[in-house]
Amino acid sequence: MRPLESYIADQGPKPLAEGRAVASTGNPIVTETAIRILADGGNAADAAIAAALVQAVVEPHLTSHAGMVSCLYWDGAKGEAQQLNALGTLAPDMPPFRPINGVGGWAREGAPGPQAAIPGFMPGLAALHDRYGSKSWAELCAPAVEWAESGHAVSSFEYGVNVFAAPFCTYFESGRAVFMPNGYLTPVGQVVRNPAVAVTMKRLAEEGPDYFTTGGWAKAFVAAGNELGWPVRLDHLTANPPRWQTPLRFSHRGHEIVGLAPPERQGAFCAMVLGILDHAGISQMEPFGADYVFTMAHALRLAEQACGFMHDPVVGATPRRC
Repeated sequence: MRPLESYIADQGPKPLAEGRAVASTGNPIVTETAIRILADGGNAADAAIAAALVQAVVEPHLTSHAGMVSCLYWDGAKGEAQQLNALGTLAPDMPPFRPINGVGGWAREGAPGPQAAIPGFMPGLAALHDRYGSKSWAELCAPAVEWAESGHAVSSFEYGVNVFAAPFCTYFESGRAVFMPNGYLTPVGQVVRNPAVAVTMKRLAEEGPDYFTTGGWAKAFVAAGNELGWPVRLDHLTANPPRWQTPLRFSHRGHEIVGLAPPERQGAFCAMVLGILDHAGISQMEPFGADYVFTMAHALRLAEQACGFMHDPVVGATPRRC
């Protein structure tokens, strides 16, 4: 294995990557995981699953195994694109849990702030594996186990995020053991290990994705939520399963573009921005000149505003359940 500090990548432009198989992520460890799965005979679904599991291990400041999954997948055998929607959801018979100051306890009704939802991450990866996976589930969990045990070097970006997130990520004793093992945040360049997550990933490899929806992890999730005052039940974790749907397609300058359809905003947002820029004649403007930057900024602003009406039944179509 390479020295852990060598995985701390410089920010900024990267050289063009070309080849038979290309993987791109925001973290060198995650990218390397995807490439290794592909080199070992896995397909794109295998690579995505293994990489996502590793990302939650080496980037705990950005994601977790209790988040969400949204996937746009090209099925080469059928020659068609498929969209997987496994977003974090709310049970229909339960109000959202709104932590006070982001750390726990019920906030007063109507108060702003973050809210907890039913995790869609593991059910989403399970659905992707069931339909397109070629390697065994245990094989795809192995890299996450390895990286949780060996640890990863903290980057300056990770340290900066942890400074702001410390009240949240250290609320539980288990969080303090990872993020502040010696009473302070792990400095840049030093290694963070997570043996508890390594054990969880081993259980996940042995028991499969159900470990997170009906098994030991799911029961611990429910118990923790109940202790904080959130009346979540075990059946809530499977009340709104992942679903496959048809992506959004639109044309732009003679090309067909496929993007994520509602309830995701990506496809509609891209279509609006590209349409506005094309109509405004941005291709005739000096790149990054005053008119170019002005037009780009307003296209992004207008699309952002318009996407806010996507789920309004008066302005748009009937809103989809998300």
